[in-house]
Amino acid sequence: MQMAQATGYLLRGVVPAAEKGYRDVRIEVKVAGDYEMGIAFAAAAGGGTLKGSPYTVTVNPGKASAETTELPSELQGGLKTAVGETGSFTLQAKDQFKNLSIRGGDKIRVSAAGALSAGIVDQQNGTYVITYQCDESGVHKLEVKIGETHVKGSPLNVTCEPGPIHVPSCELLHSGEAQNVVAGTPYVLTIRA
Repeated sequence: MQMAQATGYLLRGVVPAAEKGYRDVRIEVKVAGDYEMGIAFAAAAGGGTLKGSPYTVTVNPGKASAETTELPSELQGGLKTAVGETGSFTLQAKDQFKNLSIRGGDKIRVSAAGALSAGIVDQQNGTYVITYQCDESGVHKLEVKIGETHVKGSPLNVTCEPGPIHVPSCELLHSGEAQNVVAGTPYVLTIRA
């Protein structure tokens, strides 16, 4: 038996079913999409298209796979943000055959430690918005996993630089006494920002 020429798949392993006169055919299509399938006997078996052919089959992506889902390529060098600012990026889930996921509900998790916090929002279309925010400057790790397995590119370094100064929160630290300085000599002040 051969499927419609549009797919070009040759079926093997046609086996008798439990009921006499029937055959079970196993078809495995790895590329998601809509197909028109036609089943016919090869010329050696008498040739001819079977009644009921062609018919339509919609192949949907499978569940998300950590082995094929990867962080966006522009994140390869890591992320940069400022303390207190929230950043985000979008992750596109893929199944084991690299088909783009089209539904939500995958077991995608994000985690961060210390001064980095992270969250995830399922867009219910196979994409996930991942947000992150730092409370301290430094380099922090952001992990993205499906189940217990890192997606490609995870963990990711997040470099947090000092954020903008918030003047109402700043304070000049000094003893309160008048200071005497010599002209041309640097004088150091301490400001808590």
